[in-house]
Amino acid sequence: MECMSDNLKKQKYYFYITPDLQYFAEDSPTGQKTEKGSDKKRSKAREDGDVLKSMEVNTVGILLAGFLALIFAGGFIFENLGKYFIFCVRNINFDFSDSAQLKILFVQALVALALTAGPVVGAVFISALLCNILQVGIIFTTKPFKIDFSKFNPVNGLKKIFTMKNIVEMLKSIGKIAVITYFPFRTIEKNFMTLLNTIKMPIIVGFQVIVDILTKIIWQILAALVIIAIIDYWYQWFTYEKKLKMSKYDVKKEREDSEGKPEVKRAQRKKMFEIMRGDMLKKLPEADVVITNPIHYAVALKYDVDGDSPPYVVAKGALKLALKIKEIAKENNIPIIENKPLARSLYAEVGVGEPIPDEFFTTVAEILAYVYKMKDKKF
Repeated sequence: MECMSDNLKKQKYYFYITPDLQYFAEDSPTGQKTEKGSDKKRSKAREDGDVLKSMEVNTVGILLAGFLALIFAGGFIFENLGKYFIFCVRNINFDFSDSAQLKILFVQALVALALTAGPVVGAVFISALLCNILQVGIIFTTKPFKIDFSKFNPVNGLKKIFTMKNIVEMLKSIGKIAVITYFPFRTIEKNFMTLLNTIKMPIIVGFQVIVDILTKIIWQILAALVIIAIIDYWYQWFTYEKKLKMSKYDVKKEREDSEGKPEVKRAQRKKMFEIMRGDMLKKLPEADVVITNPIHYAVALKYDVDGDSPPYVVAKGALKLALKIKEIAKENNIPIIENKPLARSLYAEVGVGEPIPDEFFTTVAEILAYVYKMKDKKF
């Protein structure tokens, strides 16, 4: 009795500590999602504006493009800033009551702004455009802008606070803060004495040293952000593919919707076969000869003596249809020749209305010559 009690306690304990693995499965009302998303589902998601995209890739692309534009166009930018500065100094006693001079000053300010900001803004714009096109392609849809009032439900909002997506976004934010904090601190710490000595250096040399250190920091931050972007793109791809997954029932239902139910397709095939069979049997009396297996297959051939085309198959069938072909052939006095290899080959390789292949010419010619001799026809 004591042993039985211990076993019950163990079973009870086991019941409480054993997790149900089904809770970890990706399920839907139609079953567990184990199949890859179909092309139709992907197209529908794309139409709804639901596409694979990583904002981190866009961010890194924009930052990298802007920084490279500053490096390659830095001389041009500073040259134009210097010219505008000289222009401002020369016009320091400018009379704001003179509208003509005011217009000149305004135009010069716009030109200076375009020449200094243009390279960076242009590079950033092109980079943002390319990053989006490479990730998403060209897509036009207004569905993402439609108002979904369920998003304003505070209960649903509370449920979404602790979703995996929000946790990942929080980790990404922490990672970016750590990167932006760590690399400047580490680099400045290593070059602290060099930065202090810039006080003793000539202005141009000291400025160059500071620029070099800042450039090093920016490259370090960009390299770390590239790694974060790669990881984020992989995560976005993983979650996107997971979201598109379908259950076996979903795949079957989609196939039925696009192709029709199997029983309907069978009925359609049967109907088409009956129509084709009727047309085939109507033309059968025109045949010159029927070649049989003798009971499994029957192939009816026709040869136009006055034409240039080779003999062709008028009708063919197996089992019951073969018996029907032979029956019609007897009713119309069409010769029935038994040739097992030829009947099997013609049935397997030649469709109704198709000419016979070259390899059968000799055998068929001999059969037709024999048939025409029986009918006193010229071959």
